[in-house]
Amino acid sequence: MSLSDLYSLQELDLVRAEKQQALDEVRAEIGDESDLQRARQRLAQLDARHSRQEALRREAQRLTDDIETREGAVQNRLYSGAVTNPRELEAIQEEQALLSRQKAEAEDTLLEHMVAAEELQDALTRTQEAVTVLDERRIQRLPHLRQQEQALSAEVDALDQRRAGMLPQIPPQMLSTYETLRVSRGGQSVSKIEQSRGMDICGVCRVALPRSDTEKLRSGDSLVLCNNCRRILYME
Repeated sequence: MSLSDLYSLQELDLVRAEKQQALDEVRAEIGDESDLQRARQRLAQLDARHSRQEALRREAQRLTDDIETREGAVQNRLYSGAVTNPRELEAIQEEQALLSRQKAEAEDTLLEHMVAAEELQDALTRTQEAVTVLDERRIQRLPHLRQQEQALSAEVDALDQRRAGMLPQIPPQMLSTYETLRVSRGGQSVSKIEQSRGMDICGVCRVALPRSDTEKLRSGDSLVLCNNCRRILYME
């Protein structure tokens, strides 16, 4: 076993982590209907409000029609000539004036409800169109996402198989150290030594390495950690 096997394992693990992240994102998008659900919820709320407003409009229309009917009956009595008693005529005129005021108020209320109902209907139509667009967009995108999911899942499985074949080549203690560092070092346990201005430096943290560390690496396969970032050092 050489440290190159451990470095190769890390290279594979980094690729696998990238593929797994992409797979997780695709699956999250497949399961994410939040935009559509919010639009549908908004549509349901608008529909309920519109129904209530329509009920108010119909009631206002009924009240206006009722007042008009009563006003017409009063006018018929007033102008038919059948009533000649001055006091009775005065009472009918007062009733007509009252009904006229009530009618004006009822018509104002009816107009308010009609305008509100129309505005809600417009909002309802726009929201329904938005729901339709979101739904169609999702239907069109899902097949592509499913294909991505299938391809990425196959890649991850293949990488897992390759990884399983590599593990027996690495001593258990060394593998344990690698796995521990992989968790604590953001998925990168091994740092490849690089050259900078004639000095050996850690490829991750870019700190210059003591000559004793590089000499230890050249002497065998024992693990040497960077004094700064505590990753396993690897030299080609």
